[in-house]
Amino acid sequence: MTDDLKYNLIKNREPDSSFKFPARHYKDKRAKTGLLSRYCCRDWFKMFPFVDYSMSADGLFCLPCVLFPDSAHRRPKKLITEAYQNWKDAVEDLKKHATCDY
Repeated sequence: MTDDLKYNLIKNREPDSSFKFPARHYKDKRAKTGLLSRYCCRDWFKMFPFVDYSMSADGLFCLPCVLFPDSAHRRPKKLITEAYQNWKDAVEDLKKHATCDY
């Protein structure tokens, strides 16, 4: 990965303010339709400065984990090689990821 690509990933980690995040639908018996729509939240970029949003994958990635691979392969796939898209549990999962020793 070139230095220019790394710089662009860091500089453009959050879509511009006019971008509307696509909805993901979750089953919820409390909703009239039986589905609840959830979205990626802009506040997460302030809360978790390590996350990067990929428009093509519609999900979050952990920039340090992507830019500095772990040779021991101890890391989970989500956030590193696969986009994280579980908006329902995102805050809890991102807090957990932030405290990992890798």
